[in-house]
Amino acid sequence: LRMPRWGTYVKYDKDCTDMEEEKSTAIVIADWLGEKKDFYARRATEQIPYEGTGYTLLLMDRNYMDFVYGVPEMGKTHSRDYFNWQYDRSALAMNENGEYQSNGQAGVLLAGTFVAGENASFGAQLQYDVIDSSSSVAGLLTIEITGLDGSVRTVEQPLMASDHQAAIDSFSLAQGETYSVRVTGEEGAEIVLKQIDYYRN
Repeated sequence: LRMPRWGTYVKYDKDCTDMEEEKSTAIVIADWLGEKKDFYARRATEQIPYEGTGYTLLLMDRNYMDFVYGVPEMGKTHSRDYFNWQYDRSALAMNENGEYQSNGQAGVLLAGTFVAGENASFGAQLQYDVIDSSSSVAGLLTIEITGLDGSVRTVEQPLMASDHQAAIDSFSLAQGETYSVRVTGEEGAEIVLKQIDYYRN
């Protein structure tokens, strides 16, 4: 698993247009020729020749790279999110390495909301780098769970400026509960958010 970025590709030795839909692979190409559009390479609804290159872009009607996000599905022990979809990244910008980085302003950097598919206990590990921080604590990882009765419970872990990982050892979910994953940054802290791994306890 790796975060899709410029230069990422998938090699498939057969005709991609003949793949079964549930097995299709997609490559996202954003800002193609300066246009604010997304192009998805899987079964083509429209083929667009990329002049002078010998390649063809396949225009899709939806994002087929939007994998299942959040805690592992039933029967799985591990899942990983790279924040490309299902998360609000309005306070982050992609840096030259293709990673999401904050600009030092305080507030919510990342937020995603999901629904639990089963009763289970999980852990979470956020991988990050702190580029600059005026404090020993650069930010906070928060998981907020809204119970079926409307009650709210929260688990948190600070993002230490001297560290590269914030781990929440355990949080329990009941089927149908909503859980929100948030990362907030302190004023002056420039943080690169790399990935978050969820583990079944």
